[in-house]
Amino acid sequence: MRYLLLAVTGATLLALPIAAADLNPRALVLREADMPAGFQFDELNGGFRSNKREADGDAFAIALFKRWGRVGGYEAIFEHRAARVESRVDVFRKSEGARMVLAWHQRNVGSAAVSQSRLRIGDESWLYRIARGGPFRLMIWRYKRVFATIVATGITEARVLALGRAQQRRVAAGLRYSDLHSGSSSIPTPSATRVT
Repeated sequence: MRYLLLAVTGATLLALPIAAADLNPRALVLREADMPAGFQFDELNGGFRSNKREADGDAFAIALFKRWGRVGGYEAIFEHRAARVESRVDVFRKSEGARMVLAWHQRNVGSAAVSQSRLRIGDESWLYRIARGGPFRLMIWRYKRVFATIVATGITEARVLALGRAQQRRVAAGLRYSDLHSGSSSIPTPSATRVT
């Protein structure tokens, strides 16, 4: 009985990193088909965001990623004339990591915002309107073990919200697929995704 308990505990501990690793962050961001007409994918500046690439040798960032349990991420950038949309996700081992990074962003972005609004996308979400550096909108949210952002300039707020809902559908679908194929029961699958 004792060996069975050890085997089950070991399998559970191994399943969480495996479940996090099998989630492809590229599948969770916006695609060109989601964008308004004329927007094109910027192949040079987007891509996978490993912890090493993101930290770029910064010991503080490395420590944060470790504490948060960050597995990796992806960023897709789209441009059309003066308009730009950056769609990004960061994947964590547990939902607590996404919760911690959302709180970190709230502390560090809030002071730069002209205004902010709470949204109803994912588990928790915010929209910031920022004037510094040119007027733009930053939408941040978390859903289970994923933290997502959209940074946009040159498009309406209604369009930013629509893009956020489209990206959240991708996040929810990606997590459902990952949960079904990982065999991990550590991340419950919702019966419905709250997207408004």
